[in-house]
Amino acid sequence: MKKMKKGLVAAVTISIIALGSLIPASSANAINSVPCDSDGFLLFNIDFQYNVCFANSGAKAWGSGMWVSRILTGNNDVNWWADDGKHFLPRWNDLRFPTVRTVRIYSFEII
Repeated sequence: MKKMKKGLVAAVTISIIALGSLIPASSANAINSVPCDSDGFLLFNIDFQYNVCFANSGAKAWGSGMWVSRILTGNNDVNWWADDGKHFLPRWNDLRFPTVRTVRIYSFEII
């Protein structure tokens, strides 16, 4: 069971990296993945398993979506799209979802 969980985490991480490479970086879309070592970054906790962080304005798509259990906006205003549409979360907010697989986010934008 532990090996299967590690394999799933590795597969999801590779998927995130692959999806991130599909969006070209430019002045209009300079968002990038960063280590989660500052409270000023946008942080997503993925299905209570691991964190991914982003900095700089721009948009990112997650294809078929990622199950998110926490959004910590840091010093960022964020739009995010889930099954029920578009949402806005202002800077310095910490939004937590209490159960596994509650919210699937398909894309987000740091504005």
